[in-house]
Amino acid sequence: VEAVLCLQIEPAYSLLLSWMFLGHRPTLRRVLAIGVLLLGITLAVEGEFAEAERVLREAVAMPETGTYTRATLAYCLARSGQAAEARLILRTLEAQLAAGYVSPVAFATVHLGLGDVERALDWAEAAYTQRRGWLCYLRVNPLMDPMRGNARFDALVAKMRL
Repeated sequence: VEAVLCLQIEPAYSLLLSWMFLGHRPTLRRVLAIGVLLLGITLAVEGEFAEAERVLREAVAMPETGTYTRATLAYCLARSGQAAEARLILRTLEAQLAAGYVSPVAFATVHLGLGDVERALDWAEAAYTQRRGWLCYLRVNPLMDPMRGNARFDALVAKMRL
């Protein structure tokens, strides 16, 4: 019950709690990186793309950021009309995938920014197959709005019993 309330009230706090329960203590840099990422996402959702881009570029420069931060920057760039730069980031993520692991969530995010809902759904389904925890936010994450109403999205939500 406490974990559910925590997720409803403050998702970032619940992330920290889960790390602590798993025995992993995040560094201050990691916590700051997550906070900056969440600010960038919020600004992008509000349509404040110039400010979101500025914040997300700062986040990407932080040492504790990962591929999802770069993917969110690509989302923001694509939504603000800078699709060419977003595609460059997508290509770097694809190159990184060829050499190791990149979460399908990162690819879904970039493709949503580029307006390619079908490719985003391909990656969301891959995230389901890989049991990515991110999917628990599928119905409430505003970045996923372009997928809503799509039969594949509805089937994925039903399959997950969300």
